[in-house]
Amino acid sequence: MKTIRYLAAAVLVLLTACMEDSILVDEIPDPAASESQESQASASLSCIVLQGSLEAPGSKVFISDGNLSPVWSEDDVIAVFDDTKHAFTVKECSGSKASFEGSINGSYSGTLYAAYPYDAVSSRSGATVSLVVPSSQKVRDGYAVDQDALPAVAASEDGTSFHFKNVAGLVRFEIASDDITSVRLEGNNGEALAGTVSVSFGSAEISAGGSSSSVTLSPGNGGTLAQGAYFMAVTPVNFSKGITLTLVNSNGLVATKTSSNAAVIERSGGINLGDVTTGLDWGESQEEEFNGTIESDDSDPDDEDIVSNTTFDYKVSVIFSGSGSATVKNADGLSVVIDGNDVTITNATKNNIVYELSGSTSDGSFKLYSSKKQAIVLNGVSIKNPNGAAINNQSKKRTFVVVKGVNSLADGPSYTDTPSGEDEKAAFFSEGQLVFSGSGSLTVTATGKAGISSDDYVRFMSSPTVKVNSTAGHGVRGKDYVIFDGGTTAINVSAGVVYDSEDAEYKGFSGVKSDGYFGMNKGSLAITNSGNGGKGIRAGSYDYDSTNHTVPDSYITGGSISITTTGSETNDVSCKAIKIGWATKNGTDDHAKVTANAGNFTISGGSLVLNCAKSECLEAKGNLTISGGQVWASSSADDAINSQGETNITGGYVYAFSSQNDAIDTNHDLKISGGYVIAVTTKGSPEVALDANTEEGYRLYIYSGATVVAYGGLERGYSASQTVKSMSCTAGKWNALYGGNAYLCAFKVPSGVSSVAVSAPSMSYGYSNVSVSGTTYANDTWAVSGISGGSQVSLGNYSGNDGGGGGNPGGGGGWHH
Repeated sequence: MKTIRYLAAAVLVLLTACMEDSILVDEIPDPAASESQESQASASLSCIVLQGSLEAPGSKVFISDGNLSPVWSEDDVIAVFDDTKHAFTVKECSGSKASFEGSINGSYSGTLYAAYPYDAVSSRSGATVSLVVPSSQKVRDGYAVDQDALPAVAASEDGTSFHFKNVAGLVRFEIASDDITSVRLEGNNGEALAGTVSVSFGSAEISAGGSSSSVTLSPGNGGTLAQGAYFMAVTPVNFSKGITLTLVNSNGLVATKTSSNAAVIERSGGINLGDVTTGLDWGESQEEEFNGTIESDDSDPDDEDIVSNTTFDYKVSVIFSGSGSATVKNADGLSVVIDGNDVTITNATKNNIVYELSGSTSDGSFKLYSSKKQAIVLNGVSIKNPNGAAINNQSKKRTFVVVKGVNSLADGPSYTDTPSGEDEKAAFFSEGQLVFSGSGSLTVTATGKAGISSDDYVRFMSSPTVKVNSTAGHGVRGKDYVIFDGGTTAINVSAGVVYDSEDAEYKGFSGVKSDGYFGMNKGSLAITNSGNGGKGIRAGSYDYDSTNHTVPDSYITGGSISITTTGSETNDVSCKAIKIGWATKNGTDDHAKVTANAGNFTISGGSLVLNCAKSECLEAKGNLTISGGQVWASSSADDAINSQGETNITGGYVYAFSSQNDAIDTNHDLKISGGYVIAVTTKGSPEVALDANTEEGYRLYIYSGATVVAYGGLERGYSASQTVKSMSCTAGKWNALYGGNAYLCAFKVPSGVSSVAVSAPSMSYGYSNVSVSGTTYANDTWAVSGISGGSQVSLGNYSGNDGGGGGNPGGGGGWHH
């Protein structure tokens, strides 16, 4: 482990004189251009090791006389990158200069990158970092800007010194009243002002991102803004049609101030609005403006999971405080209990209510009892409960979760405040359905139990960005089902196998878990699971139907799924990327036969990229049907694709690779009648590329219309309605099949493969080293258009007695007995 100290020059926006009460561009130079070379002096390598917990590092900037000064604080934390993200804390600081200490594993060379503050950074790829400019910005007493809202980045070629550059710009304004609770800024042309953005370390310029069209500044304690100057951080923007400010006062009244003057905010620049409180015309109360709906979505007026199809009676505001107690507004008729920042609301009325949560607390929770459906709006809220769930919804009715701004929820390592007779299974737990929507982001950190869990179902609708990190349970669990109909969801699970004393068995944890079924229609889902016995997606349990033990079919019709599992099988708990359904056997050894099974899985669209290090990659305990979409599956330990029932491939693009077992294996018939299939095993005999259960009288069928490329041999006794040939190929390059005066398709095979068995309609010969300019499929392994060039390759007779190439030297595999 290498431990390093850095000397960094802080660069923050400097805003000076107050302007008139109109929008004027302040000519503010980038401080990076004029910072003296002394501030970039290198620091020598040191042997200081970062100690203590850095679970939630903070960061601050200094405000003096209403202006920002670039001053490091002793509790500032920066993120330093080699291949991973490392936290570096202040060792010494003076004004704009600071030395940081921390640890980097192993050796490093070349350019190192850094970003500030630590908590704003979500990921890094090469010289680009993804970080957050928050849409909900909170100021503490004595401050005029959100300490975490001013991200900066730096690159260091010498590995010891950084010169930080600002990512955001600033909007300066003044408050001359003492009763303002919030100020919201919007562009009159819907410009993006905040959210997760991609930033180049070298230039600090934003290359992509930013999904929020508004920024709201409010006091962190839930009270009012003191008189004085304030700053909002925004992404660089051109307000082509001017801006609108919306102010709310302590009586809940709303006033707006609009200017049509165009203005440009550049990185490290800003505009000054002056006093924004003089001459305001206060209108109706904020609560009275609520019109019964939250979002507009007319895509399906009959879908009860679309929040706009429900009319709500009124809205309750819950504002958490980092320095005092939480505040609840407009809760007439409800039972409200506030204990510090632990808020419990009971709705015994007949009203459908919206509960809007905002503010921040490191020791609080929101708990709800209700017999009616409701909406929980997460509007820039941050809740951590050291003793249990951050949100505990005891209502068994549908709960809409509308995500606005940047939000975070976290539980604690132990759940000590759960009443007898109640469940509390996750950092965000609900007895009833959870339906997520909105355009904001939500990060859930689970260290005690699961991340998100419902004892009914969980459904993700369009637009929200949800991240779940779980070290103690499932990422997302819905007892009846989990469905993705949109949004971007990323789940990381590292929990290991535990013993369930109630069920008397060992259990692992999954990124997505459902006792019923899993469905995906739209959106993006990325799962990493490093826990032993951990899976990516697990659906269909034996006990879901306690009488007949049937489970509903799982399916994928669209969207994109990426899953990587790296854990090991432990206590007979496997670590598959996807496992659907259940099966029972008449023994525990390798020759035990399946006596009962259930769990069909259909893939008709979408894209799957699945990596499994220690188990089968994709397994259906019932029938597996692939009629469309793209499937790329790779296993380093077992079958890439497996089904206990029948496997039918009628369409789509499939790539299956295994280094230790069959590529595609089924315990019944394996039927390929359409689509494009690459199956590769490098294990050698007795494993094969395409394996049906011939021992029980089943067969591999290749029907007319299918396109098949196989390395490692075909199952003995296979039946083919079209010709199967042998073809030499080039590993890692595009190869093609040709017929009828046109290229039929192009394909790639992995390293070590020099010949394959091929079958396609009307194929006449092959090509190696072709060029592909068209769309590629299945993780860049198939193409059907834009194929050109290459060297012609003749097709030979396929002999199943030969290995991987089906008749050419160099193949492994052979017959499967």
